[in-house]
Amino acid sequence: MKKKYVIINMFFLLGQIISLVILIIINLLSTIFFSKERSYKIYKFIFKMIVEGPIISHKINIIGDKKLLNKKGIIIIGNHQNAQDFAILNNLFSNVNVICKHNLFKDEDLPIYLKIFSKLNKYLFDSFRFIPYKRGDKDSGDKVKNIILEKINSGENILVFPEGEPTRDGIPKKFKSGLFRTAFENNIPIIPITLKYKKPVGVNREDKINPLKWFNNEVTITIHKIQNINKESSWEELKEKCFNLIRKPLLDKIE
Repeated sequence: MKKKYVIINMFFLLGQIISLVILIIINLLSTIFFSKERSYKIYKFIFKMIVEGPIISHKINIIGDKKLLNKKGIIIIGNHQNAQDFAILNNLFSNVNVICKHNLFKDEDLPIYLKIFSKLNKYLFDSFRFIPYKRGDKDSGDKVKNIILEKINSGENILVFPEGEPTRDGIPKKFKSGLFRTAFENNIPIIPITLKYKKPVGVNREDKINPLKWFNNEVTITIHKIQNINKESSWEELKEKCFNLIRKPLLDKIE
């Protein structure tokens, strides 16, 4: 009986992976062949299918003011554990552009079924509304800053994981400063988000990505109060406040 249960689970997992790959391909093709408006509708439908349908198959609990999900021209920040963080938050908010590492689709630790897309790097960045950033590169940093301001001024949103990489436990250790400087200097509101998974899903930089952890979980999402920049006296205080807000729900379980 146990062996039969394992086989059924493996077939279900295989179906989830195949479905995910198919949706990635559809999203890619829609970006290449359709108008921006039409491809975005397909994009949002795909994420709705992934997150709310049977693919990721998560139970999602939301704590906080759901009206904030309709905000425009904001920066969304959150703790980061795995690729599903991006999918879940992208499904919650509209017009989301995501800051990510420039070699995301060429990572050696990617599962083999995602490595097949590495040759389509540029198209994938466009199709997922990714904004590539090369760490430690001033020119790349300046370019990303200009894109952020352009997107915000046009009423779109920016999603950033300010720790810069995922972690096993999802509890942030340190936030990078650039985002908070940009937000503070340009008076851009920030919405901090905490994602707390029931089963461990996180990876450290040196870990191999395990797609088995991507599916069938339960996550509690805490939407914290919007941080209006004019209420803070410095970007350092803004950074510290957001850091503590995101960490608290994760530490409650431990303490």
